Amino acid sequence: MQNSNNNHIDSRLAGNDTKETMKKLLLTVFILSFLLLSKENVLAAKPRLRPGGIGDGGGVIAFSTVKLRPDRLAALVSLYNLSGIESISYSLTYYSNGVEQGVSGTIDPLGQNSINRELLFGTCSKNVCTYNRNIKNMHLRFVATTKSGRTLVKGYLIKV
Repeated sequence: MQNSNNNHIDSRLAGNDTKETMKKLLLTVFILSFLLLSKENVLAAKPRLRPGGIGDGGGVIAFSTVKLRPDRLAALVSLYNLSGIESISYSLTYYSNGVEQGVSGTIDPLGQNSINRELLFGTCSKNVCTYNRNIKNMHLRFVATTKSGRTLVKGYLIKV
């Protein structure tokens, strides 16, 4: 009689273990589903970025395209439709091995309708270049001043 009671208790304990395991499994599935469904979309690194207009909402004044050089050690920038632009300043910032790096400058169209620039991710001296590695959080920003005096801004987030 005592033995049958022990078997009954053991089967209830086994049932409780199964219920606990199922609860843990369902909780894990719920948490993983929540994390996967609530996470923002992550975009894969793209070697070419969409062309963007530099404008004020009332019409595009100039266009820009940015793509990575095939070796991914520089950004290739093309600016065009510049007839109404007096000057464009740019700022490329990023982190390399946790240290903020970057380059900035000004482009004066001087009557040119299009201009191309190569922005290296590193430094060069006497034709010897040292490139930054482990690049994260790269941003490129253009600020254009029109011939009429308006200031227009266009920014890019670049995934290397």
